[in-house]
Amino acid sequence: MKRAVLDFTGFKYLGEVYKVIKEGMGFSGHYGENLDALRDSFGDILWSR
Repeated sequence: MKRAVLDFTGFKYLGEVYKVIKEGMGFSGHYGENLDALRDSFGDILWSR
């Protein structure tokens, strides 16, 4: 199992958080950087196993 540690210290905007999640989790370019896209991307990971 892969593990990701994401540090959100000092962030002021939610968009910054989504960007770090995208980069840290290696989500593809279609990731929309919002809560729905995050849920979909995690679902894709779970279904691919």
